[in-house]
Amino acid sequence: MNTYVAISALVTGILLAVTLSEAQYNRRYIYPRYSYGHQSWPDSGQGFWSYGGDIWGDSNRYSWSDNGRRDISHDGREDSGRDSDASGDEVVSVGGGDKINGTMQIVLDLHNEYRRQVATGKVSGQPAGSNIHDLKWNSELAKKAQEWANKCIPDHDSKTARRTSQFRYVGQNIAYNSDVQKGIKEWFDEHVNFNYYANKCAYGKVCGHYTQLVWAKTTDLGCGINMCDYKGFKLVNLVCNYGTA
Repeated sequence: MNTYVAISALVTGILLAVTLSEAQYNRRYIYPRYSYGHQSWPDSGQGFWSYGGDIWGDSNRYSWSDNGRRDISHDGREDSGRDSDASGDEVVSVGGGDKINGTMQIVLDLHNEYRRQVATGKVSGQPAGSNIHDLKWNSELAKKAQEWANKCIPDHDSKTARRTSQFRYVGQNIAYNSDVQKGIKEWFDEHVNFNYYANKCAYGKVCGHYTQLVWAKTTDLGCGINMCDYKGFKLVNLVCNYGTA
C-alpha cells in the first residue's frame, strides 16, 4: 500500500506574475484560501497562504497545508497538532547535521532538479521562472528539521520553533512515505492542482507543498529524517525547512 502523509507549511504565499513571458515566482497571493475536502472558505488574512487541506478516498492518505499560525483539525476545530496514531519512538535518525550526508544530498538534488524543471518551462501548465534558482544546504535549518523529525509527530512545529539566526520566516514540508524520493515527488506532483493564472489550487485540492518547493525567494534548505510508526506502518518521516518562506 502506498501510504502517504504530506504536510506543508508556508508563512507567506505567492502571487505568480508573468513578466516577459516568464513567471516571477516571488510575490504574494492577493486572495489566499484554505479548504478541507470539497469545502472552501476565504481567508481573512490577505497576503498569506493560510491553510489548505485535502482528504483523499484512501483513509491512510492525508495532506495538510499550514503556515504555523493556527492548528485546525480535519473538521475545522482547533487541534493540538498531535496524532494519536503516531509513535514517538525514534528508530533511525539521519540528516540534520553540519555536513550534508548522502541521503540529504539526494533530497537537495531532487529539490533543485524540480526547481530547474519549472524554471526552464518544462512543467505543463506552469510558466518558466527565470528567478527560480538552486537551493543550498543550511545546517541550522537542518538541525531544526531533525529535532522535529525525531518526535515522530505528523504535524508542524510552531513557526517560532523553526526560526533560525538567519531566517525569521521558515516554510516547512513534511512527508510520511516509504522513501524520501516518493515523498518529494508527491510534493512536486501537486503542480497539476495549481492554477497559475488564477493564483490558487484547484477546487478542493492541495498545492501548497509544490508552491513551497518552487518558491523563488527561498534560497536555503535543511531537512531531517526519521523512521516512525504511523497507523500501523513503519514510514520514513521527512521534514524539510525552507528559508525564507
